[in-house]
Amino acid sequence: VETLDLRNQLFYSIQWKINKLKFEHILSSIDNQDVLLSEITNMIDFTMAIPTEDVQNDYFPLEITFGILQTQDNDLSQVNRKNIIEALAPILERKCTSPIMCDFFSQHCHEGQRSQMVIEMFIPTVEKILKYNTVKISQLDF
Repeated sequence: VETLDLRNQLFYSIQWKINKLKFEHILSSIDNQDVLLSEITNMIDFTMAIPTEDVQNDYFPLEITFGILQTQDNDLSQVNRKNIIEALAPILERKCTSPIMCDFFSQHCHEGQRSQMVIEMFIPTVEKILKYNTVKISQLDF
Protein backbone atom coordinates (compact mmCIF):
# COMPACT_ATOMS: atom_id res chain seq x y z
CA VAL A 1 0.00 0.00 0.00
CA GLU A 2 2.87 2.38 0.72
CA THR A 3 4.13 2.02 -2.83
CA LEU A 4 0.70 2.79 -4.22
CA ASP A 5 0.39 5.88 -2.01
CA LEU A 6 3.84 7.04 -3.02
CA ARG A 7 3.03 6.50 -6.68
CA ASN A 8 -0.22 8.45 -6.34
CA GLN A 9 1.54 11.31 -4.56
CA LEU A 10 4.14 11.44 -7.31
CA PHE A 11 1.43 11.44 -9.97
CA TYR A 12 -0.52 14.22 -8.25
CA SER A 13 2.64 16.26 -7.70
CA ILE A 14 3.51 16.08 -11.39
CA GLN A 15 -0.06 16.90 -12.33
CA TRP A 16 0.02 19.86 -9.93
CA LYS A 17 3.28 21.25 -11.34
CA ILE A 18 2.02 21.00 -14.93
CA ASN A 19 -1.24 22.76 -14.09
CA LYS A 20 0.56 25.34 -11.96
CA LEU A 21 2.66 26.37 -14.96
CA LYS A 22 -0.45 26.41 -17.14
CA PHE A 23 -2.33 28.65 -14.71
CA GLU A 24 0.65 31.00 -14.33
CA HIS A 25 0.87 31.41 -18.09
CA ILE A 26 -2.86 31.83 -18.66
CA LEU A 27 -3.48 34.21 -15.76
CA SER A 28 -0.53 36.44 -16.59
CA SER A 29 -1.76 36.98 -20.15
CA ILE A 30 -5.49 37.61 -19.60
CA ASP A 31 -6.94 41.07 -20.16
CA ASN A 32 -10.66 40.26 -20.03
CA GLN A 33 -11.99 40.45 -16.44
CA ASP A 34 -14.65 37.79 -16.95
CA VAL A 35 -12.14 35.31 -18.34
CA LEU A 36 -9.77 36.19 -15.49
CA LEU A 37 -12.45 35.38 -12.93
CA SER A 38 -13.28 32.13 -14.71
CA GLU A 39 -9.63 31.01 -14.75
CA ILE A 40 -9.14 31.97 -11.09
CA THR A 41 -12.19 29.87 -10.23
CA ASN A 42 -10.83 26.94 -12.29
CA MET A 43 -7.46 27.21 -10.54
CA ILE A 44 -9.05 27.24 -7.09
CA ASP A 45 -11.33 24.31 -7.93
CA PHE A 46 -8.33 22.34 -9.16
CA THR A 47 -6.33 23.23 -6.04
CA MET A 48 -9.14 22.15 -3.74
CA ALA A 49 -9.69 18.88 -5.63
CA ILE A 50 -6.14 17.59 -6.04
CA PRO A 51 -5.12 15.36 -3.12
CA THR A 52 -1.52 16.45 -2.60
CA GLU A 53 0.13 16.71 0.78
CA ASP A 54 2.18 19.81 -0.03
CA VAL A 55 0.85 22.68 2.07
CA GLN A 56 2.33 25.22 -0.34
CA ASN A 57 -0.21 24.25 -2.99
CA ASP A 58 -2.93 26.26 -1.26
CA TYR A 59 -0.73 29.34 -1.18
CA PHE A 60 -0.05 29.33 -4.93
CA PRO A 61 -3.58 30.46 -5.97
CA LEU A 62 -3.48 33.17 -3.34
CA GLU A 63 -0.05 34.42 -4.40
CA ILE A 64 -0.76 34.49 -8.12
CA THR A 65 -4.22 36.00 -7.68
CA PHE A 66 -2.99 38.79 -5.46
CA GLY A 67 -0.05 39.41 -7.78
CA ILE A 68 -2.57 39.96 -10.55
CA LEU A 69 -4.75 42.09 -8.30
CA GLN A 70 -1.82 44.36 -7.51
CA THR A 71 -1.15 44.99 -11.18
CA GLN A 72 -4.81 45.30 -12.25
CA ASP A 73 -6.36 46.73 -9.09
CA ASN A 74 -7.39 50.03 -10.66
CA ASP A 75 -8.92 48.25 -13.65
CA LEU A 76 -11.11 45.88 -11.60
CA SER A 77 -14.71 46.78 -11.00
CA GLN A 78 -16.27 46.46 -7.56
CA VAL A 79 -18.31 43.50 -8.82
CA ASN A 80 -15.22 41.67 -10.06
CA ARG A 81 -13.41 42.30 -6.77
CA LYS A 82 -16.38 40.80 -4.94
CA ASN A 83 -16.44 37.80 -7.29
CA ILE A 84 -12.70 37.20 -6.86
CA ILE A 85 -13.04 37.31 -3.08
CA GLU A 86 -15.92 34.85 -3.24
CA ALA A 87 -13.87 32.56 -5.50
CA LEU A 88 -10.95 32.66 -3.03
CA ALA A 89 -13.15 31.94 0.00
CA PRO A 90 -12.56 28.15 0.17
CA ILE A 91 -8.79 28.60 0.31
CA LEU A 92 -8.98 31.59 2.66
CA GLU A 93 -10.88 29.41 5.13
CA ARG A 94 -7.89 27.06 5.28
CA LYS A 95 -4.97 29.52 5.11
CA CYS A 96 -3.89 32.75 6.76
CA THR A 97 -3.80 35.91 4.73
CA SER A 98 -0.67 37.84 3.81
CA PRO A 99 -0.25 41.61 4.22
CA ILE A 100 -0.94 42.05 0.49
CA MET A 101 -4.24 40.21 0.85
CA CYS A 102 -5.15 42.22 3.92
CA ASP A 103 -4.58 45.46 1.99
CA PHE A 104 -6.84 44.26 -0.80
CA PHE A 105 -9.55 43.19 1.64
CA SER A 106 -9.22 46.44 3.56
CA GLN A 107 -9.70 48.47 0.39
CA HIS A 108 -12.71 46.36 -0.53
CA CYS A 109 -14.24 46.83 2.93
CA HIS A 110 -13.73 50.61 2.83
CA GLU A 111 -15.43 50.84 -0.56
CA GLY A 112 -18.38 48.63 0.39
CA GLN A 113 -18.78 49.05 4.14
CA ARG A 114 -22.42 48.03 4.17
CA SER A 115 -21.96 45.21 1.68
CA GLN A 116 -23.60 41.96 2.77
CA MET A 117 -20.61 40.06 1.35
CA VAL A 118 -18.27 41.93 3.69
CA ILE A 119 -20.38 40.91 6.64
CA GLU A 120 -20.80 37.29 5.53
CA MET A 121 -17.20 36.66 4.52
CA PHE A 122 -15.08 38.71 6.88
CA ILE A 123 -16.80 38.33 10.23
CA PRO A 124 -16.03 34.58 10.48
CA THR A 125 -12.41 35.28 9.51
CA VAL A 126 -12.09 38.03 12.10
CA GLU A 127 -13.68 35.78 14.74
CA LYS A 128 -11.22 33.00 13.88
CA ILE A 129 -8.27 35.40 14.19
CA LEU A 130 -9.53 36.75 17.50
CA LYS A 131 -10.08 33.25 18.90
CA TYR A 132 -6.61 32.18 17.76
CA ASN A 133 -4.98 35.24 19.31
CA THR A 134 -7.00 34.85 22.52
CA VAL A 135 -5.88 31.24 22.85
CA LYS A 136 -2.25 32.21 22.25
CA ILE A 137 -2.43 35.00 24.83
CA SER A 138 -4.09 32.74 27.40
CA GLN A 139 -1.28 30.20 26.94
CA LEU A 140 1.38 32.74 27.83
CA ASP A 141 2.81 32.56 31.33
CA PHE A 142 3.06 35.94 32.99
